[in-house]
Amino acid sequence: MMLFADAFATYIKGQTIQHCGFQLLKRVQQPDGYFRELGGYYTTFSNGYRLMFYGENLEQIPVQEALILDANDVVIARDTEDLRWENETNPYK
Repeated sequence: MMLFADAFATYIKGQTIQHCGFQLLKRVQQPDGYFRELGGYYTTFSNGYRLMFYGENLEQIPVQEALILDANDVVIARDTEDLRWENETNPYK
């Protein structure tokens, strides 16, 4: 798997947007043989690569994940960020 910034610069930057939408969870087999449930808001680019975003809660921690997928829905890069507020009260408690 590539670093997210490198994959973005290589496969997304400078490409033309072809389609945007929302994908319900879809089971996709990855090259390592494991399956992954992919779903969320996505943008498809002229080279067939997609940028997908989704969020979820892991117990009390809201998380946002960004994925870069190839034309076969194989994840080539991912970036996960927890959305906790360090100096604020968490409104999700």
